[in-house]
Amino acid sequence: MSDQDRTGRGRIGGTAWRSSNPMRSALPEAQPEYAGHRPSAPGMGPVQSIRSVISKYIRFSGRARRSEYWWWVLATTILAALVGMIEAGLGMLPADASFGEGPLSAVAGLVVLLPSLTVTVRRLHDTDRSGWWLLAPLIPVVAVILLVQVAAISGAASAPPSLTLVVAILYAGIALSLILSLIILIWTVRKSQPGTNRFGPSPLEQDQ
Repeated sequence: MSDQDRTGRGRIGGTAWRSSNPMRSALPEAQPEYAGHRPSAPGMGPVQSIRSVISKYIRFSGRARRSEYWWWVLATTILAALVGMIEAGLGMLPADASFGEGPLSAVAGLVVLLPSLTVTVRRLHDTDRSGWWLLAPLIPVVAVILLVQVAAISGAASAPPSLTLVVAILYAGIALSLILSLIILIWTVRKSQPGTNRFGPSPLEQDQ
């Protein structure tokens, strides 16, 4: 073995000595976590997420993490499919109705409408965005309806509005509404904003 063993000790004249490294002693010891940093909590499971949404049935304030929101979306999608199949199996659909347009589907939709709205608002809050953004896709639709009505009223007094113009306005409104809906969808899949924002503390830190 060499004069200096693996432990950093050496021998001179049979006397053990420890090598000193000023650079090594000046460096701070590695810490498992940065000061003030808290590890992310594990994602919520489906049962926990559904319970959380139901317990906050009419609560628009606060924040909702991604797992809570998307487990709820999956649960309501499965519920709608099951109710639609039950209606079809029992012959409860009207003759001119499509899948999911029966009375049971209407009741189920009304039951989950409010909690779906509140959890979506809280999910936007979690990315530091106002829940009023949910109304953005409706603005182009309302604007198109008003423009068509104004064009029809003005056309009744003179010449009727061009069908091409009406269709172009309609398609433009629909396209803008879809773009805004896509933007909101992208926001709902974004990570939680770390720390506390204007809507409250991060749910990732609260669940730890």
